[in-house]
Amino acid sequence: MAKNSIKTKVGQVDSEWGLLFGFLGLSAFFLGPLGIPESIIGLIFSLRGLKTDKKILAVIGLVLSVIGLIVGAFFLVGIITGDLSF
Repeated sequence: MAKNSIKTKVGQVDSEWGLLFGFLGLSAFFLGPLGIPESIIGLIFSLRGLKTDKKILAVIGLVLSVIGLIVGAFFLVGIITGDLSF
C-alpha cells in the first residue's frame, strides 16, 4: 500500500511542473525561440498531470504551454523570414 501512495505523490508533481514550465516558456517569449523547449516540457508534464487529482493546475499549465509554443513559433518564423530581428 505504501508503494501506491508514493507513486500517486510522484504523479501529483507532474501538474505543478507542467504549470511551472508552461509559465517559463510563455515568459521567455522575449528570448525568441528559446522559450519553445520550456513550453514543450510544460506540455508533456501537463498532459501527464491530467491523470492526477490536480487537474486544474495541469489545464492551466497546458494552456500556458500551448500559448508559449504559438508565440515562440511566431518569433521563430519572424526571425527566419527576416521580419523580426534582435
